[in-house]
Amino acid sequence: MWVKGSPLQFIVDSGSQKNLISVEVVKRLGLPTTAHPQPYTIGWLHQGRDLRVSQQCRLPYNIKPFTDEVLCDIAPLEVCDVLLGQPYLWKRHAVYESRPRAVIVTLGNKLYRIPEVAPPTAISLITAKQCSKLISKTGKFVFLMIRPQGKKKLVATTSR
Repeated sequence: MWVKGSPLQFIVDSGSQKNLISVEVVKRLGLPTTAHPQPYTIGWLHQGRDLRVSQQCRLPYNIKPFTDEVLCDIAPLEVCDVLLGQPYLWKRHAVYESRPRAVIVTLGNKLYRIPEVAPPTAISLITAKQCSKLISKTGKFVFLMIRPQGKKKLVATTSR
């Protein structure tokens, strides 16, 4: 996904009830925002604390060979830049194709296939700060590193 000439990491998730864009991406790209017509709170992004979503962003993007626009709620995201959920899938009559893994969307009267793109070699599911807090609270830490076949062995270590 490309926005204003910048590549963004995105996830298409049929389990998400919302289309979301990262606060940091909105700031970095200088995207215009509007007040959300029905502000709401969500708790799953930051455990233990509800987060108020009160802003939206109309996101024009392209995934060659097509260009589209999606309305996203603005929230702090750490796993990706943009999360396309059920509203996007519904509006675009999207179909998930399990082999090869892809999402097929409808724009106008044309079908477009968005192929699955391999994620970067390392994905941080939690930040270093969150990891530090977790270790402080529990006194335990589990580190799991998985490498592609043929490079080195799979490694899993535990320390106290």
